[in-house]
Amino acid sequence: MTAYVTYWYKSARLAIYSLLEQIRLKSGKQEVLLPAYHCKSIEQAIESAGCVAKFYRVHWNLEPDIESVEHLLGPETSAIVGIHYFGFRNNFRDLTNLCRFSNIPFITDAAHIDLAGGVNLSEHSDWQVFCPRKFYPIFDGGGLRFQPDAGYSPLEPIGCLKDEFRALNFLMEGICGKHTAVNSSPRPFDFMRDFRTIQSYVSPRSRAPDVSDDGYVDSRFDFHGRIGMTNISRFVLKSMSISKAHQKRRSNFKFLDHEIHGMPRIRPLPVRLQGDDVPYVYPAVLETPEFDHAEIRKTGIGILRWEDFSESECMVSDSYRDSLIQIPCHQYISRKSIRTLVECLSDVLRTGKKYA
Repeated sequence: MTAYVTYWYKSARLAIYSLLEQIRLKSGKQEVLLPAYHCKSIEQAIESAGCVAKFYRVHWNLEPDIESVEHLLGPETSAIVGIHYFGFRNNFRDLTNLCRFSNIPFITDAAHIDLAGGVNLSEHSDWQVFCPRKFYPIFDGGGLRFQPDAGYSPLEPIGCLKDEFRALNFLMEGICGKHTAVNSSPRPFDFMRDFRTIQSYVSPRSRAPDVSDDGYVDSRFDFHGRIGMTNISRFVLKSMSISKAHQKRRSNFKFLDHEIHGMPRIRPLPVRLQGDDVPYVYPAVLETPEFDHAEIRKTGIGILRWEDFSESECMVSDSYRDSLIQIPCHQYISRKSIRTLVECLSDVLRTGKKYA
């Protein structure tokens, strides 16, 4: 099988935009099939590329509803997108076979999979989009992996000198301790050795304008270009201690899984760590989100929830819009902090404690 080529863009969203624009221009087709449960940013990329998003249903385990996909297929379908959620590989066997049979490009959104850190996807897809900045403390970065013979090659990204200066400023702020993790003692030499002390969740203003890790969407993001990932961010990424980051994320996930199982009014999404899985977050479903979500947010826990995507006929996505929360398990959370996180969850869900 032909080896993959990787283009490094400023963000994963820009990578998707660049690819879909080329597919639309060369095929003359505009419809892109997308799972109903998704992050709003991918919709913006699709629309900015001049395409129209149509949403297929997903099952409760977030696997694609293949009958829904077949129902939406039409002469204007230009591509089908499948999403790997929360760091775990989705089951795309039927979807891949359908795309091959129908001769339709298949794109996997692997923003929650650490492809930059060496995690591999088993399915054969034409294009794989990933986002290293979701896993590591870098200023910018999104990747697009594809096979040279895939048929629709996007334009190669180009560098931006202004972004290089901004990335350098972000790096220096990290060295000076402005983005340090809780309970760490930042020292420049520690930072330069393996970058362990940078906080991966920083203000949107400190990062490249796009989507931050707290779900913030910057409407000023410019899709009209093919800006590449900065050389400084690529250097930082290559210098990271990847294995330690993976180990810490798995450890935090297992700790949360052990503590949250058995809590009332919340149930973990049925996912399991297998092989080289590296979790992005810990996904769980609130049974009474209308009461519990706001109280959990008041505790200060940085939970995420996708709630601003377009409405569809999918009952699962409509339910998960309110009930499915993403609990952080990244490598910069100390054990003390993660225990505090669990205690706050327990206070709200077990005792009904109210926070101001």
